[in-house]
Amino acid sequence: MDKPAIKTFSRRISRSLRDGQKQLLDEFFPTVKIDADTNFSKLREDYENIILEIGFGNGDFTAQVARANPANLYIGAEPFLNGVASLLKKMQDANIKNIKIFPDDVRILLAAMPGKYLDKIFIICPDPWPKKRHYKRRLVQAPLLNELSAYLKVAGEIEIITDHAGYAEWIVEEIAKCPTLELDVHQTGIEFEEGWMGTKYQKRGVSLGSSIHRFVLSQI
Repeated sequence: MDKPAIKTFSRRISRSLRDGQKQLLDEFFPTVKIDADTNFSKLREDYENIILEIGFGNGDFTAQVARANPANLYIGAEPFLNGVASLLKKMQDANIKNIKIFPDDVRILLAAMPGKYLDKIFIICPDPWPKKRHYKRRLVQAPLLNELSAYLKVAGEIEIITDHAGYAEWIVEEIAKCPTLELDVHQTGIEFEEGWMGTKYQKRGVSLGSSIHRFVLSQI
């Protein structure tokens, strides 16, 4: 029996792409894009660590952390083409070479990736979908977390950041449903921000008085 189609709730384009963005997608994107046919074993040979970021938004965090850690490869999964174009511009402007982009639902990427492949996974400020009828759309849910754990190397981690109190409570509950993962860190507040590379959404949350929650999970 065929598996049901993977459903994503992200719109591929929220506003019209500018000419410069279209050019980046047409000319630069093919040089950094990965897909189901990528030779992942060969990719690992060139880097010390492989890090996946799920839903990189406009690419603020991705570009910062990749530029600061050139020995690592950062794979960003983002179906939102405006965000892809934004990250491409940051990569081009700063001559960042250690980022690959998958422009679709991360579960499609995982299906093509070897197990025990990733050193770390980031989920930074995912959409909180605050209305109760939309909770099913939240990215951080036990089935996905358990699936992600199968792709972590020994001592690998999943790091999740949110500035939404209700989502933080939800995350704690979902982690408790994961027999393959252990919650090592639940840090609350903004004291950990020094030296941490934040995003536009995190900074906005801080400016509005939100408490930032940081979770670090490891395999049991």
